[in-house]
Amino acid sequence: MKDLDLIAAGGVPADADVVLLASPGLDLSAADADHLRTYLAGGGRLLVLLDLAQLAERAPQLEELLGNYGLGVQRLLVVEGDSNRYAYSRPFYLLPKYEYHDIVSPLSNADLPLLVPGAMALKVLDLKKRALTIEALLSTSANSWGKVNYNTATTTSKEAGDQDGPFTLAYAVTDPAQAAGARDTKLVVVSSASFLQSSLQEVAAGNADFFMNSLSWLSEKKDDISVSAKSLMSYPLRITTAWGIILSAIVVFAIPLGVLGAGLGVWLRRRHL
Repeated sequence: MKDLDLIAAGGVPADADVVLLASPGLDLSAADADHLRTYLAGGGRLLVLLDLAQLAERAPQLEELLGNYGLGVQRLLVVEGDSNRYAYSRPFYLLPKYEYHDIVSPLSNADLPLLVPGAMALKVLDLKKRALTIEALLSTSANSWGKVNYNTATTTSKEAGDQDGPFTLAYAVTDPAQAAGARDTKLVVVSSASFLQSSLQEVAAGNADFFMNSLSWLSEKKDDISVSAKSLMSYPLRITTAWGIILSAIVVFAIPLGVLGAGLGVWLRRRHL
């Protein structure tokens, strides 16, 4: 993987397999946007990792680029209301649902957790090219909501004006080539770049694989779309508060009472012999 300065290079090099646009803090310049449009029009492959905290309030060039492929961004912080779908008691540390796609199917089949903190929402535009194939990769539950005033909010609870879920956090887009033998254009767009934080890799076994599988799908290396070998480390069991109370009651009360009852029954039978 190499850094790419589009202005200095005069465009995307012809031998570029995949271009990664990670955590853009400023909007694309008009020249950069033109270079990327030209690259994608020729069968290019682009992986976009957005960051709500970094993304400019207005990014018309970036949003137009994504809009050309049927996608839009929603500047809101996605909060999960299903306690089974977030981690660390932080409802914006999302454990999204895997949809059906080659990128995420191996992770879903292996039941690997994917942790996505601080995500915004993505949407499919009403006006888009008919030829596009737009496939969801990650989504939240119907109990989620999006906080519109996330910069000034003092609570993650749902408030007036917040938008109802569910939301989609990642999409894969294919724009089929018009000429025979030409490459299809492909994009993967993820609404949070924070899932790649090194601190999350030990607790979210699917994060690195999701990133690598996205690159493999974009570059059409299907044999590389898989679940990588994992170290023999344990992962914490995530249970809801209600289940924690139930399991504690079973261990503290039900099991001892069962043992006591069994012992009492044996004692009564022997007493009457």
